[in-house]
Amino acid sequence: GLIAIWRAPDHLFPTLAMSGVVLVNGLAHLGQGLVTWSYNPGLLTATVLFIPISVAIYGLLLKTRDVRPRQLAASIAWGVAAHALLFAGLLASGVYGIVPLGAYYTALVAWAILPAFMFNQTGGTTR
Repeated sequence: GLIAIWRAPDHLFPTLAMSGVVLVNGLAHLGQGLVTWSYNPGLLTATVLFIPISVAIYGLLLKTRDVRPRQLAASIAWGVAAHALLFAGLLASGVYGIVPLGAYYTALVAWAILPAFMFNQTGGTTR
């Protein structure tokens, strides 16, 4: 999140990627709550903060920046991939012990930092 804020004035994708991660996280908690019809840790913050804030950020960016549908789709895909990495890493390091915990943490940090350096100012590879 801090990298997205730091890069936001001149680099759009970190903000989009962070919004995608937050939106996917919120929808995952909301979906789990609806499927099981029970509370889960994260459901309150998902419904009160994560989903409304990410939707508001997307709306603001659509009004004030040159955001393309492909950029929005890429940011949501980034969020889905982040959650897949999180889940797979938990299984690989915590359950099965086939990946060292340090490698798992390094992959998570790299995934969080990567958007700040992978696209040009406006996310040009998606134009």
